[in-house]
Amino acid sequence: MADDQAGTGRGVSGSHDGHRRNRRSPAIRRRSVDLVGVGQDNVSLDQDKGICMTKAKRSKRVPSKTLREVAPVLKVLAHPHRLRIVEILLSESVSVSKLASMLKLAPPVVSQHLGQMRSNGIVTPRREGKQVYYEVISPNAANLIKCIRTHGPG
Repeated sequence: MADDQAGTGRGVSGSHDGHRRNRRSPAIRRRSVDLVGVGQDNVSLDQDKGICMTKAKRSKRVPSKTLREVAPVLKVLAHPHRLRIVEILLSESVSVSKLASMLKLAPPVVSQHLGQMRSNGIVTPRREGKQVYYEVISPNAANLIKCIRTHGPG
């Protein structure tokens, strides 16, 4: 056992049988090979096969200005409670207390979420007496919820 590493009983390669092993599965190795030399703008994920396929036609890139405008909205909406709030508010104008009971959250927590969305132009408040009702004003937020409903997590 001259090849053992510090008395571990393993060979130089670190495996039990003395042979070097690739830790990635063959399927993963194939996928990474398929991507060699392919630009990011013409690659799509085939959900049935779980592999990347090249597109025959190059798609037009999203303008940088649009990405800069949408990024803050996506950053704010990157929270499950805020996504659910937007989903609810798209169907009806709701007060903070009703939102809190619907979400099973404390009213101050809901108010904080709404405050973040209000400061980024996603929702707007409307006061009726002591109650404050919110509604979605951002078409980007509405489109995001529509996209999630249509395409799901994949």
